[in-house]
Amino acid sequence: MASKWLNRARRRAKENFLQKLGAHARDEDPEFQAAQERFAQLSAGILEVFTAARAFLDVMIAVSEAAATLDTALERCGVLDGGDGDEAVAAFSETTRSLQRRVMPAFVRSYVETALEPCSALLEQLPEVQQKLKERHALHLDLDSYRARVKNTKQDEPEWQRLDIKRQRAENKVGELSAEILKAIDKLGAEKPAAVADTAAAIVAAQAAWMEGHLCAMEDLLPRFPTAAVTLCRMHELVEATPEHGVALTPNPMSLKAS
Repeated sequence: MASKWLNRARRRAKENFLQKLGAHARDEDPEFQAAQERFAQLSAGILEVFTAARAFLDVMIAVSEAAATLDTALERCGVLDGGDGDEAVAAFSETTRSLQRRVMPAFVRSYVETALEPCSALLEQLPEVQQKLKERHALHLDLDSYRARVKNTKQDEPEWQRLDIKRQRAENKVGELSAEILKAIDKLGAEKPAAVADTAAAIVAAQAAWMEGHLCAMEDLLPRFPTAAVTLCRMHELVEATPEHGVALTPNPMSLKAS
């Protein structure tokens, strides 16, 4: 058994080396080559969407954590100063904590289940296809080796027949595995559009729910902070003044000056 495995490994290594040198040609199916390229594009696209969606979740969690840090700083400052704004700051702190206790956990869970899961399910299919591609490559090395040896052994009829039988077996194995791989790639391609659309829909819905929860909570706080009207007016003014194509964000926000 070990001897058989060693012989196969040597044969494949030799064939791979000969192909790299250009001494042997790899007789590859153009249709399968196109499917391989398609699989690479599908894999990269799905991974890109999943990575971006996961990064967005990380940012939202960071925003929540930053709000908690700001809440703590404001509360400490207000209590230490003993100013008139203590009650308002305390209300802000309670609202922030309530949002963290209720809205944020719901956002994270729903986001993972509905925004990340569709692409994650597709990503789980990739390793099996990749493994089959490796197996097919190894089997194809056997096939190419037998093809070359059959071509060069025509004068020895018994040896030619023996090698041709092995060639046919290798060809059948490659064909069967190719069919499995093509079917898996077609399945992945068919499922990708719906998965990406579901991810986009979930991101929109999760953001809307997150913003609605924060908007309702913050609107109740506005009467406690009369000077908040200045920020609201300035925000509306800047949005109206911003061109349709938008403006680039500065790497140093503190460098911005009112104009």
